[in-house]
Amino acid sequence: MTISRRELVGGLALATVDLSAAIVSSPALAQVANPKIEIEINNTPTPDDDYLTWAPTQARIKLSAPGSSAVLVTLTNDPDQPIPAGRSQPLDGKLAFAEKVAVGQTAQLLSLALTLPADGRWVPFVVAGAFPRASSADKDTIIEVHLGDAAGPLIATHAVMVRVRKNIESLTTAEREAFLKAMRDLHMGANAFEYFPHMHDLAAQGKSPYQEVKLADGSFNPKFWPDQAHQGAAFLTWHRTFLLLFERRLQAINPAVTIPYWRQNVATTAFDRMFLGTNQRTPGIFQTEVVFSPANWLYGWSISYKNLKTVIRAPKDTSWLKLGNGSPLIGDDNLFGTMPPYPNAGKYVNFSRAIENNPHNAGHGLLGAWHANCLISPSDPSFWPFHAEDDRLWAKWQWFYGRFDKDGTTEDSYHFTKTFVPNDTSTTTLGHNLKDTMWPWDGTKGRVFEDDNSRANHPDQNPFNPFPQSTVAGLWPPTDAKPRPADMIDYLGLAGTPPHGVAYDDVEYGVRPQPPAISIADLPPSFASVLSETALDNQAPVSRRIMALSSLQSAGFGQSQSVLQQVVSDVAAPPSVRQLAATNLIGADPTRGAEHVLGEIQRNPQQAPPLRAALIETAMLVHHSQSSGHVAHQVHQLLMDIAGNDADEQAVPAAVSLAEMGDPKAGTFLTNLLQTPSRASGDRARLVAALSLTSFTGAPVTLRDVLEQAIRENDTETALAAVRVLAGDPDTRPMRLKLVDEDPNVDPLVNQAAIRSLMLETKDILPKLLAYLEGAQNPAQRNSKLESSGAFRLTIQAFKPFPQADVDGWKARLRAVRDGAPGTAAEFKESLNKTLEILETASS
Repeated sequence: MTISRRELVGGLALATVDLSAAIVSSPALAQVANPKIEIEINNTPTPDDDYLTWAPTQARIKLSAPGSSAVLVTLTNDPDQPIPAGRSQPLDGKLAFAEKVAVGQTAQLLSLALTLPADGRWVPFVVAGAFPRASSADKDTIIEVHLGDAAGPLIATHAVMVRVRKNIESLTTAEREAFLKAMRDLHMGANAFEYFPHMHDLAAQGKSPYQEVKLADGSFNPKFWPDQAHQGAAFLTWHRTFLLLFERRLQAINPAVTIPYWRQNVATTAFDRMFLGTNQRTPGIFQTEVVFSPANWLYGWSISYKNLKTVIRAPKDTSWLKLGNGSPLIGDDNLFGTMPPYPNAGKYVNFSRAIENNPHNAGHGLLGAWHANCLISPSDPSFWPFHAEDDRLWAKWQWFYGRFDKDGTTEDSYHFTKTFVPNDTSTTTLGHNLKDTMWPWDGTKGRVFEDDNSRANHPDQNPFNPFPQSTVAGLWPPTDAKPRPADMIDYLGLAGTPPHGVAYDDVEYGVRPQPPAISIADLPPSFASVLSETALDNQAPVSRRIMALSSLQSAGFGQSQSVLQQVVSDVAAPPSVRQLAATNLIGADPTRGAEHVLGEIQRNPQQAPPLRAALIETAMLVHHSQSSGHVAHQVHQLLMDIAGNDADEQAVPAAVSLAEMGDPKAGTFLTNLLQTPSRASGDRARLVAALSLTSFTGAPVTLRDVLEQAIRENDTETALAAVRVLAGDPDTRPMRLKLVDEDPNVDPLVNQAAIRSLMLETKDILPKLLAYLEGAQNPAQRNSKLESSGAFRLTIQAFKPFPQADVDGWKARLRAVRDGAPGTAAEFKESLNKTLEILETASS
């Protein structure tokens, strides 16, 4: 008999096959009376926890009903599926089995023979995903149970999922849709997304250039607290906890979802309208507002926390993040090649500091706007794949060097291996020591211990809960928890502790076989020496010097900092070379680098412009790094001096940087610069977008004037930025409603921006949207029609419930619009399908 895989699974976790005919015809099996089999993953009867990674998972199998004799069975995978074009392996997962495994080992066998007792007792076994083949759909991986050996009759199946975090580039369309929809449902359905930006904000906001440990009267400042999530040893552990909490909230909505990771040092296709959004208006032209396709579940993504509105990023190509010198961010090739990227690369303290600087701080800074400010960065949906990459690099580093020691035997796996002790400099900030509990999950707030440097100050509020107990048996934590950095290190459970249920598609279980170590000192110095000489040579072409400066550190030249300092100090060097050297110097060590550059500016103020430009570009690195307060204050004051000088050609980027840093005076600088009549269109748009990052009370009046001027002058870029920022402003609502109407004198892009600005603000826009949707198929209005299809959905979500009669009428009209659309309008039809789905619950 032939049984298809689809028939075997049939939507059930366990299926059995009637073998009566086979048994009768086979004398060898005549004593077996059609055995029925039960399998439990995690030793529980529910299929809700049948999700695996590369880590070993306990399972068990038995005869459903006692028989007269024991039964030999063999567990196997189902037959391999075809490999789709453009991929290296099938889309479904694959399993490995074992009778039992030693601590730190995982299952390796692709089949496993077991004898099931006649009395129906459970027989334990171990199952795991077979690296590197993960699932791409829920329960797409099948355990087959064969009677006798692997070639015997198939008597049962059990469906599981090998669920791991994947490269964002390898996701199937269905995986991508599931991730986006889960995020949308968390935000707009459960209204729970903004819990996470709020947590991240409070963790980071106490230590800034605007807070001191003590007030003027000498008392301790209750508004100062060290950063709980950055600038310390717990940077990686805190964010691993944060990611895990977010991922589990997504999995409560759709258990098949994981957070994909985004490798920032290579090109990505994720930043398009159908995925993480794009700020490319036309080929080569970029804006600050990020636009999602109306057919994307993230369409209309808007954050009410701090009145952030819709997503903004730096107006540049984000498909491949590169530093100002054109070099990519740090990634696998730098960290896990044959040459260590820096001395003692296997020490946690060096790795953590390096990763926080580049790619983390550098990447956030390059993305700009929301990303550049750690108080709001999790509001951008791309934050989560961005940070999953940081965690993946740590996971791969752990595998590469074998760094899973959660007990603090050495400082190789974690720096500061004790528990916090007040005024003891051998311990670091509370929450950053290995055995400290981490805020906010520990429930603390305020001045937890008396410490002369306020290292035990926590945020002055804590509206959050402990880390919730895992709903999956066998995963961390078994009860509600107050996680410590120690709990985040052995995420695979190599030491026998509960794993996290997290794995990556390119990081194997366990520890790699250790090859002989290669130190930088062992490498031939010739190439690095040539780079150093070229970087310092004022007779060399600028292009060659820039290439040399960009390559020094990656070439493993131990004196690269000294070379960069010499170039920064050389006033005879071309400005572009000095600026690049200063940028690289600060990027490598924000505190010392910024201090050196500030010193050069003071010594040679007439030669300062390229160095000031470098400080503006890297201000966020200094702001977010473990810099001394003195250096951070100096950089902050320099930016304020530049932003306050309307005639300074660097005033606009300085003011924008201050806004991204959350400076309370940024709104004043931005507004003053906006009032310059000759301000270029692109600069005006940047200033307008940055105003949305401030709480400046005079902004609506100023922006109304800016918008009117931009419309008169056909300045689309500035008009788009102003319309976005004015969303929610009642005084300009009539103006924006008017912009929704078709006007040959207004760029259709402005028309579409007006639609987006109103859809969460007033249901008065619904008739206008219906008019667009039901209007004639006009090529000039095609994009406005598409925009209206998504805006209608968001407006319904924002203002439901509606009378059932209205909902029924809308459904009929939208179905007619969808069915009448041409076959080429796939995006439009998909958007309408999503809108119709939302309308199903619009009256409740």
